Amino acid sequence: MDREQTPNAPLLPPPMRPTVHQDDADEEDETVKQLNECSSVYLSLQKFRLSRRVMIEDRKTRGVEK
Repeated sequence: MDREQTPNAPLLPPPMRPTVHQDDADEEDETVKQLNECSSVYLSLQKFRLSRRVMIEDRKTRGVEK
């Protein structure tokens, strides 16, 4: 039935699922391990990218080519 057929029916939102927080996650769960590994790799790449950018900017300010 849709809303037009039952005008007095209350419009209810879908039930909310409880959210899973990091504290609730099992550290031994394979998915949690993979997420931790991926986040570590991502952060390492970000640090590398930032340090490379700083190095390039430093060379530019000193007038050094590659």
